[in-house]
Amino acid sequence: MNKFMVQKENDLDFRNLWFATLRQWRFIIIFSLCMMLLLGGLSFMKGRKTLADETAVSQNNSQYQSQIDAYNLSVSNLNSQLATLQDQIKQKQHEKDFRYLYSIDPYNTEQLTHIYSIEIPENEDGSVKSDIDTVIGGIDATIGNADLQSSLLPSRAGQTEDDSLNATIVRSSNNTLKTFTVMILAATEDDANTIDAAVDQLLTDKLSDMQKQYGEFTLTTQDKSAKVTSSDVIQNLNTNYTQALTNLQSSLSSISKQLDDLKYPEGSFINASSIKKAAIKRAIIGLILGLVLSVFFVILWFLSKDTITGVDEFSKKTNMNLLGFMPRTVSKLPGKHIDTWINHMDEGTTEKDRDKTLHAIAAQIEALIPANASTDVLHSDTSTSTILATDSSDSDKINTSVKTAPRILLLNAHNDAAAKKLTEDLKALNPNRFLEAGTLLDDPETVKLAKEAGMVILLETRGKSRYSILAQELNMLNVMDVKVLGTILL
Repeated sequence: MNKFMVQKENDLDFRNLWFATLRQWRFIIIFSLCMMLLLGGLSFMKGRKTLADETAVSQNNSQYQSQIDAYNLSVSNLNSQLATLQDQIKQKQHEKDFRYLYSIDPYNTEQLTHIYSIEIPENEDGSVKSDIDTVIGGIDATIGNADLQSSLLPSRAGQTEDDSLNATIVRSSNNTLKTFTVMILAATEDDANTIDAAVDQLLTDKLSDMQKQYGEFTLTTQDKSAKVTSSDVIQNLNTNYTQALTNLQSSLSSISKQLDDLKYPEGSFINASSIKKAAIKRAIIGLILGLVLSVFFVILWFLSKDTITGVDEFSKKTNMNLLGFMPRTVSKLPGKHIDTWINHMDEGTTEKDRDKTLHAIAAQIEALIPANASTDVLHSDTSTSTILATDSSDSDKINTSVKTAPRILLLNAHNDAAAKKLTEDLKALNPNRFLEAGTLLDDPETVKLAKEAGMVILLETRGKSRYSILAQELNMLNVMDVKVLGTILL
């Protein structure tokens, strides 16, 4: 029986969503330009009509200038008070330097992420020698119980105060991927590297003890990256201000709120230039609104679909063996170079790579045949194998040749041009291995051929094939006890 299945629910693949959105760039651009022209044109027509009334224009300009003068005076006074409070707050913050965590800027935190890969050896019978949950728990406990002090940090040189660094180390794990992540929060890059080195040395020193206590495993660095970012962990620590600092912050918030609430006078001077500026402003708003709405429509369309859209999504949504994926066909519409670039960025291939990809898929299929040689379909007295690409017109060939060679059926859910092209190309590489037939769910002849073949490979077309149909095909093949070797995405 096949162990392949389609998950009913799966986390949203943002990378796949990003490239699916990029592929709709023509619609996004056209929709955005239409919105820009609509709003900009309406604004310009309204402004030209207003400019014709000279009396109203003079009164408007005089009143608007008075509003601007009052606004500028208010802003100047509030900024002066704000600057004074900020200077006082900076002085008070120096009083909290005795703790290392308080010296870290929560909005400018050096974050170093160190991902460790955990490898667990297997016994001769295929079982693992250690439990991944136990190993990860042991690693977490080892780091959590470590005694790392801030005196070892470069930024604390000469400081008399000392405190534990454990709060700066955030630990997480992924049991499925067998990874353990150490995220370090620090004030400087040197501090982050120093803490990381100390943790890494700790794991090295304790590795032998952990292996004795938790079982055999190896620990290697999978990835290490650093960035400057905002940290909620550090922000929460800054709630313990002194009363004086709290009072200053309250005053600062009050002045800042007044400044934020102070709005620039609405309206504008009425003249030819302002009409053009207003039209440009509305056009820009229309462009942005068009971008937002068009992207929203594309995302809504993407989320409502049940179709296979990308390689990464397919790998996460199913546990099927992906034998390969053919390069996407570029549209003949203007902008095909952009489509080619998007395909290359998404899947690393273009139409130029088709022949190379085809040969790689054929080679992988050939490699799979010996691996399935022990099935009922393959016989010890045969020296060759045959792969069938589904087409009812060749059923006679299967019935006559199945006695001397095993059959592997290529099932095409849509019978589209891309699948036919792939089948023809594979037949050109090995005429005795590939034949054609119809679709599985609506063609009784194909069902018969699948039973006779005993092994199949599924051809699924990105943007057309549906996961629900794929699940039905897998269920039917399981019922028929037909071996599924894998999938090729078109």
